[in-house]
Amino acid sequence: MTPLKLELSEADFDAYAPERTRATTMTAPRGALKRKLEAWMREIRTRLEEESFEVSASDEHPSARNGHRVEMQSAYLFRAKDARAAMEHALGARAPADDADHPEAGHARVEVRVDASSASLFLWLGGDAQIDLEHAHAILAHPTEDVLVAWEGLPETTVVDARASLSSRGRHAIDLMPRDASAMAKQAIESEVPLVIGVRVARAEATEPHALDAWSDAAVALGKLLAVVQWSPQSAEYVAARTSERPSRRGKRHAPPKSAPVLEERPQPAMKATIDRGSHVRALAGPFAGQAGVVQELDGKGGARVLFGLLAARVELRDLVVKGKERGRPLLASSHRKPTSG
Repeated sequence: MTPLKLELSEADFDAYAPERTRATTMTAPRGALKRKLEAWMREIRTRLEEESFEVSASDEHPSARNGHRVEMQSAYLFRAKDARAAMEHALGARAPADDADHPEAGHARVEVRVDASSASLFLWLGGDAQIDLEHAHAILAHPTEDVLVAWEGLPETTVVDARASLSSRGRHAIDLMPRDASAMAKQAIESEVPLVIGVRVARAEATEPHALDAWSDAAVALGKLLAVVQWSPQSAEYVAARTSERPSRRGKRHAPPKSAPVLEERPQPAMKATIDRGSHVRALAGPFAGQAGVVQELDGKGGARVLFGLLAARVELRDLVVKGKERGRPLLASSHRKPTSG
């Protein structure tokens, strides 16, 4: 299936000019753009083959909800009703209340936005979606294989920024590891601002023919990242398990009671059987998180000596995953990223 291309005209941007933000006469052109953005985002959902997402859009007419000003038009991809219900069941009062008019409110989302001066496509974490931002901070600090693969799939021009919109101050995702993004998420939490990950182009560039042809692939990449960093019951269990493994910083670990002696040979995770000398692996945690290496030897104590480029280090087997032969390449290598406009 040929991806639906997003094409924007000068008129699309003119509808949000400062002098027209209160004009009800602009409702028709804004509505046309709203339908265009929604249709495009629905195709992104189809390409993702993800039933736990749905699509909505912002209001195209001045109303009390938007302060009688329409300064931009957006379409959103976010967790569907069943997933929101599961979140409410698990978190109770902490879960965001469902808004019938704007169900995306309170949830992490992929957003395509058009205002008078630019067009943006980004993953939004935080702001009203604080639970998702806190969870993304935790899971990016302990990335799973799915997180690493999703991060690797981001376009070269993707920017990460701790603010309400993408800016020139953002850092390029290609220069970051998931743990770096986790640190930026922490900064966003402490500063009470959102974390945004995506691309932004100025109006003059966005209206050029084929300027946004690559945005469909970029939106799919952001959707895959959304699926693995937003809160879910499964990933919440994973984060809880990983964080509980860390030693307490307030004191030393207590020795096990004498009535429960520690066995000399502890059973290893099932993953051990798949890792052997010469295996190509990727680290999921530790100082080499996200990096690919080759196992030089197993120490028989639940660890392996892994060669990462010119450096060798001991890594716990539980923090390693075997790389398939078809993915025997360095993680986050720029030559394997799909470029996109912006």
